[in-house]
Amino acid sequence: MEAKICYIKDKDGSTVSPVTSFDSVVDEQGNNLNDYKKKVYEITITADGWEEVSENTYFKKISVPGILESDMVNMYPVWHLDPLTRQQEKEEYSKISIIQSNNNVISLIADNSAPGIDLNVRIEVTY
Repeated sequence: MEAKICYIKDKDGSTVSPVTSFDSVVDEQGNNLNDYKKKVYEITITADGWEEVSENTYFKKISVPGILESDMVNMYPVWHLDPLTRQQEKEEYSKISIIQSNNNVISLIADNSAPGIDLNVRIEVTY
């Protein structure tokens, strides 16, 4: 069987180098990249349930079983195929400024106003 060349990305998303073995892959700082594993969740952030915690700042908690407070969380939109809906999603998604992980929960903070439509997102958790 011929080895396939894979490109390993570190936890910051930058490409490290092509590798053919995953036994001892390290980044430029010497961190073993095998120590970082990912969990992926697809969830819907509903338009309802946002709480205004201060003027122009909105907060929402979403239950995501398995997420830990120590996990590094990245959130990516899952865009709709319809161009008009997708444009509206982009405008509403841009209102979310912070995502934080807690045990079995993610916390979101939105500035100026909360998203007014449901948003489908993919959450990648590095642990």
